[in-house]
Amino acid sequence: MPSKSHGAYSDLPNLENLRNELLKLVSNSKELAERDENKNGILKPGSPYIKAIKLYNGNFYKNEVKKLIENLIDNRSNIRVLIISAFYGIAKPDEYLKVYNLKIDDRLNTVDKDLNRVYKFWKKKCLMGNPL
Repeated sequence: MPSKSHGAYSDLPNLENLRNELLKLVSNSKELAERDENKNGILKPGSPYIKAIKLYNGNFYKNEVKKLIENLIDNRSNIRVLIISAFYGIAKPDEYLKVYNLKIDDRLNTVDKDLNRVYKFWKKKCLMGNPL
């Protein structure tokens, strides 16, 4: 069940391991594993990858994606755009990712109370609030 994305954010070398760890927790969480997007995306070997910038459709992305693309096309060296993702953690807009359905407050099936929510996973793994 590898979650290997293409072009992962290289400044965080442990990020791919964290994504794989979260993938196991998602696959062991019945409600999350049964979501169509997860079954056909992150949990399905061989499912397609799409650019992160096209994957997300929240309000921010709906309202700001045009500006984001324009900034990326301008190739301004002083602009660095990253996407915060419930599953992938941090992603570059041009990184290739698999489809998923996971929210930051979703419950994870684990006996470790420090990891029983997605946000707790990222907090304990030092993505939220502390550098990796």
